[in-house]
Amino acid sequence: VPPQSSDKMTAKEENIKKIDQDPMLVSERLPWISASSDIKVSRDNLSRYNQIVSPLLVIHGTDDQSASHKNTTDFINRVNSKDKTFYLVKKGRHILLDDILQDQTLNTILNWLDKRLQ
Repeated sequence: VPPQSSDKMTAKEENIKKIDQDPMLVSERLPWISASSDIKVSRDNLSRYNQIVSPLLVIHGTDDQSASHKNTTDFINRVNSKDKTFYLVKKGRHILLDDILQDQTLNTILNWLDKRLQ
């Protein structure tokens, strides 16, 4: 599986450079066996989504090329939590806290937590 280029992960130029230089991120091709394992785990978890009942916040970028926000919508619809929030970041890519709307994304997280910790 080819690696995702860093400019698809974030639109912020300075963060693209940081991602490219991060030794902890995989920059080579991902072996198919790893991708196959990920798919199997995802399928196994699919039947368990309805067991999630705790408060849930899911944030996804509309321009994420690594994972479809349509699949995230399906996940949210399967969860049985009475308190679930799905927030779409318009033009957001995969690494939302390092993307152009990072402050907006962080504020969404902090506000969501603040409401539940009062």
